[in-house]
Formats: sequence, C-alpha cells, structure tokens
Amino acid sequence: MAARLQNLAGQLGVADRVRCVGPLFNEAKWAAFRDADVFVLPSRNENFGNTAAEAVAAGTPVIVTEACGIAPLLAGQAGLVVPCTEPSLADALARLLSDAALHQRLAAGCAAVLPRLSWEEPVAEMESLYASLLPAAAGLGTFAAPGAGR
Repeated sequence: MAARLQNLAGQLGVADRVRCVGPLFNEAKWAAFRDADVFVLPSRNENFGNTAAEAVAAGTPVIVTEACGIAPLLAGQAGLVVPCTEPSLADALARLLSDAALHQRLAAGCAAVLPRLSWEEPVAEMESLYASLLPAAAGLGTFAAPGAGR
C-alpha cells in the first residue's frame, strides 16, 4: 500500500511532501501528531476515531468525515467535518492549509475540546443521567431477570 501511495504522490507531483512512515508508537507518534499541520481521518465507517482524538490531544486540527463518531465533538471547534467524498476532503484540506486564521482557531480549540474526549466528562454525564432516573425508578420496586432463581 505504501509503495502505491508513494507512486501516486510521484505522479501527482507531491512526492516531496508525502511520507508513508508506517506504524508509530509512544513519543514518535506524539511527535508526528505535533509536527503535522493537519490530521485527516477519511473514514467511511468509524465508531469513534481514537486517532483523531490523539491528534486533538497533540493540538493538531483535524478533518474527519461525517461517518466518524467523534465528529460532533470536534465540528467547528477543533476540526472540520465533511462528507466522505474525495472532493469534500480535498476542499477541506485545501481550506485548512490555506486559511491561517482558521487553522489557528481550530488548533486553539483543541484544548477546549480535550475534556470531552477524556473519560471524566462522559462518566460525570452518565452518573448525572442515572441519578435523574433513580427517583422515577424508585416506584417500580424490584424485579428478577428472566430465568433467575431456577
């Protein structure tokens, strides 16, 4: 795959600006995120998008597709959310790389979005939801799961 992508980059005249580095771990991964101008997750189906969250944690603006579960958490604040089409992704990438004010605003927004990407905020929201449901459930009594006590 990397060879095909490098070949395509050569055909498009951008080989000097494209690197296929393979897997990165630990500090090498974080350094790559920090060094990137933008992180793109062009997924057609993504439950969440941990790599986009990692890019945000490193302060790198992201472009994700509408198919990424993380999209609503990032939209307009730490990244751009676009349809999963090549023209949409290309337009967003060109826009983010050519508009310094937009890039700076999204990079600064990464810090504001970060708390929503940790466990603390979702856990607090879930605890609050359960607490609000407890009074309504109190009048229901107890019940046994089907097949319990056989």
